[in-house]
Amino acid sequence: MTWRWDAQDIKARLRYALKFAPSDMLTLFAMFVMKNCCSAISTLVWPFELVLKGTVGFLLKGGCVFVWGMMILMILDLVWIAVWSLLMLSSSAWIKIPWLRPILIIPGLLLALVAYIYVSLAPDPQKNTEYHILIKSWPLSWRVYSPKEEYFKGAVEPEL
Repeated sequence: MTWRWDAQDIKARLRYALKFAPSDMLTLFAMFVMKNCCSAISTLVWPFELVLKGTVGFLLKGGCVFVWGMMILMILDLVWIAVWSLLMLSSSAWIKIPWLRPILIIPGLLLALVAYIYVSLAPDPQKNTEYHILIKSWPLSWRVYSPKEEYFKGAVEPEL
C-alpha cells in the first residue's frame, strides 16, 4: 500500500519527529492511544493478514485470475491514496495549527486506526514491516513523512 514511498531512514525520521513533537496533553494522549491501540490491532489482524497474503498470491497466478487480481490491487491502491491523503492532511493540520487539535483528536484517531487496519490487511506481497510506523506515529505522521530541512542537515544522530 505504501510502496510509492521508500524511505530507508524511517526510524531516524521517527526519532526526529519525536524530538520536535508538540508536548501538549492532546498530542501526548493521541500518541499514547495510537501506540496501545495499534499493538492490540496488530495482534487481532495477524491471522487475517496471513490469509489475505496467500489469497493475493493465488490471484496473481495465471491468465484471467491475474487480471482480476491486478484490478483488485488497483482498487485497493485508489482507496489507500484517499485514506493516506486524509491521514497526512490531518497530521499536517495537527502540527501546524494547534487550535485545531481539539477538533481533530477524535476523527484523526479514528482515521489513523482505520488506516492502520487497512495497511495491516492490505494484501501487498512486498509489504515492508516499517510501513506501519508512518501510521502509528499519528499525529506526527506528516513530520515523519516530510521532515523539515534541519533533518537532512543532521538534526538527528545516525543509528549505531
